[in-house]
Order: sequence, then structure tokens, then C-alpha cells
Amino acid sequence: MIEVLLARGVDVNSRDQRRGWTALLFATEAGHLSVVRLLIKNGANVNLGSMKDKVTPLMRAASNGYFDIVKHLVINKAKLNLQDRRLQSTALMWAAFKGHTQIVDYLLENKALIGVRGGRGESALWLAVSHANVKTVNVLLLAGANPNRVDWRGVSPYHLAVKKNKIEMIELLNEFGGKK
Repeated sequence: MIEVLLARGVDVNSRDQRRGWTALLFATEAGHLSVVRLLIKNGANVNLGSMKDKVTPLMRAASNGYFDIVKHLVINKAKLNLQDRRLQSTALMWAAFKGHTQIVDYLLENKALIGVRGGRGESALWLAVSHANVKTVNVLLLAGANPNRVDWRGVSPYHLAVKKNKIEMIELLNEFGGKK
């Protein structure tokens, strides 16, 4: 059906009325790699975010753990460090928050910025610690994330781990200079 619509001249980057999502955003959200490939092949803008909150296909793929879609979007020049409007989160931050370690690692390998902060001062590391994603925290620390960088309330990833009483996380953060 998508091929028929495209052949009839439907704009591949047109948006729905409700949220301003493109077909590429919907395909990404649903995890349909073949549709993502088809849309990009037919000129879909990989960086076109939703109208309301500026969420991009890369952010949705990273958040949902769709590694193959993340990889395809990056290969097709998706901008890694765009931030959404509501939370000011990047694809790396979404992947870290959800504990998608393979995606975090891939984004870092492709030069995603590790030090970007969200709307409340949270970093990718802070978000990974907040959801006790030990493997993701380790990848971020190995890439140079700062375990003492505070959010808008003055809470560092280290202090967050202490507050949550996550012993393994505390020990890991200590290894990388987390301060008591």
C-alpha cells in the first residue's frame, strides 16, 4: 500500500494532523525496518521530527530498542544530537534511560555527544542510573561520562545510586571517581 501511495505522488514527508508525525516516525515507532527502508529510499527526511514535541525517528528507535532501525537511520545521516522539545533528550539519552546498551554503545561509536543535558540537567549517565541499568552505566562510564555531574537539583548519578541503595551501581561509579 505504501508503494502504491508513493507511486501516486503522496508526499513521503507529509504529517498526520494530530501530532504532526511523518510516515517514517510511525514506521519507526512500530519497529518496521522494511517500511523504514522503503520510506528512506523514497526520500523520507530522517531528521524530520514531530510538530508538537520534535521527537525524531532516531529518538523513537533508540527509545524502543530497535537497533537495526537505529543503525539504518544513522547510516542515512540521522543527526545524533538533536533534542526533543519536551524533555530536551537526545537519542543517546533515550537509549540510556531505557537500558538499551547496544544502542548506547553504537551511538557513542558514531560520535553521539555524551555530555548533553536534558531539560532538568540530567545526562545520559544520570538517566541510566535512575533506572538501574548497570550495563548501560558501565558503557557510559567507559566512554567518559562524569559520575559527579549534577542535575538541576544538585543530584549526581553517584548520589542517585546511593539514594536508591544500588550497591553494584555505587561500586561501579566509585571505580570511575564517583564522590561520596
